[in-house]
Formats: sequence, C-alpha cells, structure tokens
Amino acid sequence: MDQIGTNLWEKTKRTSIQYFIDFAGDIALEDITREIALKYQQHWAKQVKPRDGNVSPVAPNTANRHIGNIRSLYADYFKHVGEEERSNPFRNMHFKAKARTEVPPYSSEWVRTKVIAPGATRKWRPELQLITMMLIETGCRPSEIINLRVEDFHIDGPVPYISIRARTDREVKADTSERDIPLVGISLEAARRAGPHAGELCVVRNRIATLWLGSGGCIHNLQRQPGAQDIE
Repeated sequence: MDQIGTNLWEKTKRTSIQYFIDFAGDIALEDITREIALKYQQHWAKQVKPRDGNVSPVAPNTANRHIGNIRSLYADYFKHVGEEERSNPFRNMHFKAKARTEVPPYSSEWVRTKVIAPGATRKWRPELQLITMMLIETGCRPSEIINLRVEDFHIDGPVPYISIRARTDREVKADTSERDIPLVGISLEAARRAGPHAGELCVVRNRIATLWLGSGGCIHNLQRQPGAQDIE
C-alpha cells in the first residue's frame, strides 16, 4: 500500500479506537462487557437519529464502520491469544443504511463524445486515462481498478487477467466480488501500461479526497463516492 493510503487506513482505525475511549474510558479489552457495547451502540444511535432537528445526523455507514472496527479489534486480539471462541460484545450490531437515490446511467452518446472519442481524455492525468480504459471492457467497479496492486496483474500468461481480492486493508463488497477478470482489447493495453505503476492508481483517489476536504467539501458527500467509503 502507498504511504498516503496507509496513513488514511491507519487514521480511520485510530479514530475508531479514540471514539470508544472517549465514550467508555481507556479500559482493557477483557473488561468490555456486552452491557458496555450496547450502551456504545446506543451512543451512536443517538447520532444517527438525533432528536435535535438542527443537528446533522451521522451516516449509518459511519456508525457501522466505527463499531465494526472495534468489533474486529476485539476479535483479532482474542484470536491472537488463543481465545477464538470468546463471545464478542459488539456482535450483531448494525445500523440500516438509508436507501440510495437511484442515479441514472450516462447515455451512450455522452460516453462516445466525452470519453472514447479521439482526444477526449488528452488533458486527463495519465492515471485517470488508464483507469477509464480498464473500466471499459472489464465491468469492474471504479474502486476495484483504483485499488489494484502490481501483484494483481497477470499479463504474461496465455490468458491475461487481473485479480480482484480482499486484503487486510480493504474488503470487497461481497464474497462473489472476488474474481479473476480476463483482459482484452483496450483494457489489456491499459493493464500493460498500468501494471508496473498500480500503486499510483490508489494515490489518485487519496489526492482527490485531500483536495476535496481541503476546499471545504463535506465528508459525508465524499463517502458516497465509489471507493471512498472508508475515508474519515
């Protein structure tokens, strides 16, 4: 993972830990009970649905992420010390996200004139050009292409392909999202160019996020963008 991506990932985990400490105190993991966990869930519930109409609500996914990070920390620690069967006090805690507004797809005419027309992307950054070309014939989500690493490119075999896999620093949307995708045509050419510089694709997302927040952009709107749900 590039240094910017590492910093963002680590910052999110540390933020989740600090939120819990601010609520419950700096207590040992062994001392966290189901009662404490339920009170912490209620603490987030009040922020997801505040009674004061003048207070901006916290997105359900944000609450889920911070509780989930503590749940994972608890599980990983006791797995490490050989207590895999220990009941997790943060189990079965989840806030239902609001239904997303249906976003209409871009028209075929728009794609032909704005994206694949000769010279249409000439002024784009090279990384963005490669990302776009790889999206055209793979059917991948933008976040899947952006987060590819060098080891995910398999170009030299009889059937070139890319691997979409979960990693310790990034989950996939569902189990079925883990897959190998053959490369043909323009996506194969883009992969040949992008493979040695795969880590730079992730930097594009992080730079965009930094510029957005630095200009006063709303983090909740940023988190709705593809691949940006883990940014805090």
